[in-house]
Amino acid sequence: MRRAVRVLTGLALASLAVSVILFIATLYTWKAIFQVREIERKMEEIGLFEKRIDNKLDLFNAGIQSLIDKTNSRISNIHAQINKSVSHNHDTLIGLDAAAAQLGMRFNSDFPAGTFYRNYANQPAPREVRRSVPGRSQIAGDTGAPLATGLPRYRRIMALDGSVRYEKVR
Repeated sequence: MRRAVRVLTGLALASLAVSVILFIATLYTWKAIFQVREIERKMEEIGLFEKRIDNKLDLFNAGIQSLIDKTNSRISNIHAQINKSVSHNHDTLIGLDAAAAQLGMRFNSDFPAGTFYRNYANQPAPREVRRSVPGRSQIAGDTGAPLATGLPRYRRIMALDGSVRYEKVR
C-alpha cells in the first residue's frame, strides 16, 4: 500500500508539473498572440503611413513638374524673344548696309564741279579737342584765402557722365 501511495503521489506530482508547464505555455502563447496582434496593428499603421507619404510625394512631384514646365515655357519665351530680336537686328543691319551703300555711292561718285560734293580727302585733319582741367576754383574749400595748417585739401573731379568725386591733393 505504501508503494501504491508513492506511485499515486508521484503521478499526482507529475500531473501537477505537467499542468504547471501547460499553464506557463498557455501564458506564453497568449503573450505571443498579443504581440502578433500588436505587430499586425502596426503593419496597418505602416500601410496608412505609406499611403500618406505616397500622396505627399505625388503632390510634391506635381508641384516640381509644374515649376519645371513654367521654367521651360519661360526659357522658350526668352528664346523666342532672342530669336525675334536677332532677326530684327539682322533686318536692321541689312537696311543699314543698304543705306550705307547708297551713301557710299553718293560720296564716292564723281560729281561735276560746283555741285554739293566736297572733296573730304583734301581737307585738313580735325584739331585735337582739349578738355578743361579742373582749375583752382574747383578745389573744395578753396576761397583764395590760405588754409589753416593741418587741414587736408581735396580736388573736385567731374567725369564726363556728370559724376563727381573728390581726390586728396598731395
